[in-house]
Amino acid sequence: MKCDPVTSHRKLPLVLTGLLGFLALLTQTYRLGDWLVVRDPPTRTDAALVLGGDPYFERTGHAVRLLKEGLVTRLIFCGGEPGSGDHALSLMQHARELGAPEESLLIEDRSHSTRESVEFALPLLQQHGIRSLTLVTSPFHQRRAFLAARKSLGNEVRLVNSPADPSFWKPDGWWQDWWSAKVVFTEYVKLVYYFLRGWI
Repeated sequence: MKCDPVTSHRKLPLVLTGLLGFLALLTQTYRLGDWLVVRDPPTRTDAALVLGGDPYFERTGHAVRLLKEGLVTRLIFCGGEPGSGDHALSLMQHARELGAPEESLLIEDRSHSTRESVEFALPLLQQHGIRSLTLVTSPFHQRRAFLAARKSLGNEVRLVNSPADPSFWKPDGWWQDWWSAKVVFTEYVKLVYYFLRGWI
């Protein structure tokens, strides 16, 4: 079968455009980790929402530092999964050990996902008149947490992003080890899933 030179000539720009686009994507791959991290300037809010999935308690430690610095007045711990670092009670207990006063601590212990954490915390926000919220989670999780919170809370609550710092995960060189690469890939898959479900 002969190739039509006219058709081939017309397809050439499309092929070149696709090739250039692919090459551009490859050159920006190193920034995929950076995009997941959302960080706002330190700003005072009514409370910090601390998401579960914190096995090393770095999110909890970061939130307690915000409290001691006067950037937040309450800490809301989320998580209904069993286990240390996953259940909100374990996060709250660690906050106590770090010196957080009891009257500043609130708990949401029914959620099993990022979306549920925000939605199940809403009654606490309303009950305590919380109109501004600092989101505290791991850096790689911050983008999805922020988008889910903005979708669930709308304009009712002002959101500030404050990912845990320091963190065991860094956006630089994420592709250099298997675990970091898995974290980035998984987050992008979850972002797509949340988008398709209308949760972000």
